[in-house]
Amino acid sequence: MKTKKQLEKIIKDAKEELWEREAAEKLKNNKKLVGQCFRYHNCYSCPKGPEDYWWTYKQIIHLRKDGDLVGFEFQIDSEKKASVEIDEWSHIDSWQPISRELFESEWQKLKDYISDTKERVCW
Repeated sequence: MKTKKQLEKIIKDAKEELWEREAAEKLKNNKKLVGQCFRYHNCYSCPKGPEDYWWTYKQIIHLRKDGDLVGFEFQIDSEKKASVEIDEWSHIDSWQPISRELFESEWQKLKDYISDTKERVCW
Protein backbone atom coordinates (compact mmCIF):
# COMPACT_ATOMS: atom_id res chain seq x y z
CA MET A 1 0.00 0.00 0.00
CA LYS A 2 1.29 3.46 -0.97
CA THR A 3 1.66 6.22 1.57
CA LYS A 4 -0.32 9.44 1.32
CA LYS A 5 2.87 11.29 0.35
CA GLN A 6 3.56 8.80 -2.47
CA LEU A 7 0.01 9.16 -3.79
CA GLU A 8 0.27 12.96 -3.67
CA LYS A 9 3.47 12.80 -5.73
CA ILE A 10 1.83 10.49 -8.30
CA ILE A 11 -1.11 12.90 -8.59
CA LYS A 12 1.17 15.96 -8.81
CA ASP A 13 3.29 14.32 -11.53
CA ALA A 14 0.18 13.24 -13.47
CA LYS A 15 -1.29 16.76 -13.30
CA GLU A 16 1.98 18.27 -14.56
CA GLU A 17 2.12 15.79 -17.45
CA LEU A 18 -1.52 16.45 -18.30
CA TRP A 19 -0.93 20.23 -18.24
CA GLU A 20 2.07 19.86 -20.56
CA ARG A 21 0.08 17.73 -23.02
CA GLU A 22 -2.89 20.11 -22.95
CA ALA A 23 -0.60 23.12 -23.46
CA ALA A 24 1.14 21.43 -26.40
CA GLU A 25 -2.24 20.60 -27.95
CA LYS A 26 -3.55 24.16 -27.45
CA LEU A 27 -0.32 25.60 -28.85
CA LYS A 28 -0.62 23.42 -31.95
CA ASN A 29 -4.29 24.32 -32.48
CA ASN A 30 -3.85 28.06 -31.84
CA LYS A 31 -0.76 28.59 -34.04
CA LYS A 32 -3.00 29.00 -37.08
CA LEU A 33 -4.76 31.95 -35.39
CA VAL A 34 -1.68 34.18 -35.12
CA GLY A 35 -2.16 37.17 -37.42
CA GLN A 36 -5.88 36.59 -37.84
CA CYS A 37 -8.46 39.27 -37.03
CA PHE A 38 -11.80 39.00 -35.25
CA ARG A 39 -14.69 41.07 -33.94
CA TYR A 40 -17.21 40.63 -31.16
CA HIS A 41 -20.59 42.31 -30.72
CA ASN A 42 -20.13 43.79 -27.26
CA CYS A 43 -22.38 45.56 -24.74
CA TYR A 44 -22.64 46.48 -21.09
CA SER A 45 -25.09 44.56 -18.92
CA CYS A 46 -28.82 44.92 -19.64
CA PRO A 47 -28.75 46.52 -23.12
CA LYS A 48 -32.09 48.12 -24.05
CA GLY A 49 -31.65 48.42 -27.80
CA PRO A 50 -29.27 48.18 -30.77
CA GLU A 51 -27.62 51.49 -29.83
CA ASP A 52 -26.25 49.80 -26.70
CA TYR A 53 -24.04 47.47 -28.76
CA TRP A 54 -20.69 48.08 -30.46
CA TRP A 55 -17.97 46.02 -32.12
CA THR A 56 -14.76 45.10 -30.31
CA TYR A 57 -11.89 44.20 -32.67
CA LYS A 58 -8.96 41.90 -32.02
CA GLN A 59 -5.89 40.64 -33.85
CA ILE A 60 -3.96 37.69 -32.47
CA ILE A 61 -0.32 38.79 -32.29
CA HIS A 62 1.35 35.78 -30.65
CA LEU A 63 0.90 32.84 -28.30
CA ARG A 64 2.07 32.27 -24.76
CA LYS A 65 4.06 29.10 -24.11
CA ASP A 66 0.89 27.44 -22.74
CA GLY A 67 -0.90 28.14 -26.03
CA ASP A 68 -3.06 31.02 -24.75
CA LEU A 69 -3.70 33.78 -27.26
CA VAL A 70 -2.22 37.26 -26.93
CA GLY A 71 -3.94 39.92 -28.95
CA PHE A 72 -4.23 43.57 -29.77
CA GLU A 73 -7.78 44.75 -29.05
CA PHE A 74 -9.65 48.03 -29.53
CA GLN A 75 -13.16 49.46 -29.41
CA ILE A 76 -15.31 52.55 -29.17
CA ASP A 77 -18.11 51.65 -26.78
CA SER A 78 -21.73 52.82 -26.65
CA GLU A 79 -20.67 55.73 -24.43
CA LYS A 80 -18.10 56.84 -27.04
CA LYS A 81 -15.14 55.76 -24.91
CA ALA A 82 -12.20 54.51 -26.97
CA SER A 83 -9.91 51.81 -25.60
CA VAL A 84 -6.87 49.94 -26.86
CA GLU A 85 -5.16 47.09 -25.05
CA ILE A 86 -3.00 44.02 -25.30
CA ASP A 87 -4.75 41.13 -23.61
CA GLU A 88 -4.65 37.34 -23.22
CA TRP A 89 -7.38 34.77 -23.84
CA SER A 90 -7.59 31.03 -23.75
CA HIS A 91 -10.13 30.88 -26.61
CA ILE A 92 -12.11 33.09 -29.00
CA ASP A 93 -15.16 30.91 -29.59
CA SER A 94 -17.70 33.75 -29.74
CA TRP A 95 -15.56 36.04 -31.91
CA GLN A 96 -16.29 36.38 -35.65
CA PRO A 97 -13.37 36.09 -38.07
CA ILE A 98 -12.96 39.21 -40.24
CA SER A 99 -10.61 40.30 -43.01
CA ARG A 100 -7.39 42.15 -42.32
CA GLU A 101 -8.77 44.99 -44.46
CA LEU A 102 -11.84 45.42 -42.25
CA PHE A 103 -9.67 45.31 -39.12
CA GLU A 104 -7.32 47.99 -40.55
CA SER A 105 -10.28 50.13 -41.66
CA GLU A 106 -11.83 50.03 -38.18
CA TRP A 107 -8.44 50.76 -36.58
CA GLN A 108 -8.13 53.84 -38.80
CA LYS A 109 -11.62 54.96 -37.73
CA LEU A 110 -10.58 54.71 -34.08
CA LYS A 111 -7.42 56.74 -34.74
CA ASP A 112 -9.47 59.36 -36.60
CA TYR A 113 -11.99 59.46 -33.75
CA ILE A 114 -9.22 60.08 -31.22
CA SER A 115 -7.61 62.72 -33.43
CA ASP A 116 -10.95 64.50 -34.02
CA THR A 117 -11.82 64.41 -30.33
CA LYS A 118 -8.39 65.78 -29.40
CA GLU A 119 -8.85 68.65 -31.86
CA ARG A 120 -12.25 69.54 -30.34
CA VAL A 121 -11.23 69.48 -26.69
CA CYS A 122 -7.64 70.76 -26.79
CA TRP A 123 -7.07 74.45 -27.43
